[in-house]
Amino acid sequence: MSFGSVHRRLVLVELGTESKPLNVSLVQNAVCTDSPCIFGMSYAEYYTSQQCTCYEYQVYCKNPDTNQGMTWSDANNYCQGLPGGVGLATMDTEATFIGVKQSIPTEWKGETCNWGFWIGFKDMRELPHDPRHKTHPEFFSWHFEMCSYFEKWAEAQPNDNDTQDPVGQNCVQMWYRPQMRGSYDDEYCTEKKGFVCQLAIDCACAV
Repeated sequence: MSFGSVHRRLVLVELGTESKPLNVSLVQNAVCTDSPCIFGMSYAEYYTSQQCTCYEYQVYCKNPDTNQGMTWSDANNYCQGLPGGVGLATMDTEATFIGVKQSIPTEWKGETCNWGFWIGFKDMRELPHDPRHKTHPEFFSWHFEMCSYFEKWAEAQPNDNDTQDPVGQNCVQMWYRPQMRGSYDDEYCTEKKGFVCQLAIDCACAV
C-alpha cells in the first residue's frame, strides 16, 4: 500500500423505479483514499490496516419520498439517514467538484431544482454573526471533515444578503442561475433546493 495515495473513479448509476420519480441523478464513486488522515489512525495503525473508504456522491433534485426540495438542515439530516451517509457533500478536490457538476442533468440546472444544490458548507458560527461573512469565505466550514477541501465561489460571493432574513445567507449551494455553472453561493438556509449527499462505503485498498 502506498502512503497517502488517493485513487479516483467515476461511476454513474441511475436510481429509481417505474413507481417512484427519478430524483437521484447518480451514484458517483469519487474518492478512495488510504491516508490515515481519513481514519484518525496513528502511522503504526495505518501501516497494519487494510481498510479503505470510498465516498459516493448522490445528487438529488428533490426528496424522493415527498417530491419536494429540502432546506439545508433537512437535506443534511436526510443524507445522514442514508446507508453510510455522512451528510451533505464535502468537495475535497476540484476533480470531485467537476465530477458532481458533470453528472447533474441539464434540465435540473435551473428553476426545476430551485436554482441550486446544497452542499455541506456553512457559516457554522453562533448567531448573530459578528463580523458578518460578506466577502469573507474563511468564515465558512465543512460539515464533514476530509484531508483537503476545494472552493470555487461565484463572482462577488459570499455576499451575505439579508433582505429576506436578518440573519443573512449562511448555507452554501452549487448555484445554477443563468450564467452560474455550479460555483458556490451563500443562500438562505431555509430555501428548499436540490442537494448533494455523501456516503462512505467499503472499498479495496490499492497495494
